[in-house]
Amino acid sequence: MLDVEMRAEGRAVATGKPFEMSYVVVVTVKDGLITRYRDYWNPLVALDVAGGGDAPFAGSGSQGASA
Repeated sequence: MLDVEMRAEGRAVATGKPFEMSYVVVVTVKDGLITRYRDYWNPLVALDVAGGGDAPFAGSGSQGASA
């Protein structure tokens, strides 16, 4: 198993807002091949830079994210 901590920074295309996000990736390797890949990140960071509750992937009504 391989655990990797990564950091991404950039600017959202839709809003122009800058973002910085840390995340962790867990990779399982068997016989030299990746057999499992999992990543963990904070979706609230992505929601914020994409436009908050108005973001296309935010859902609608009570199912959307709230602050």
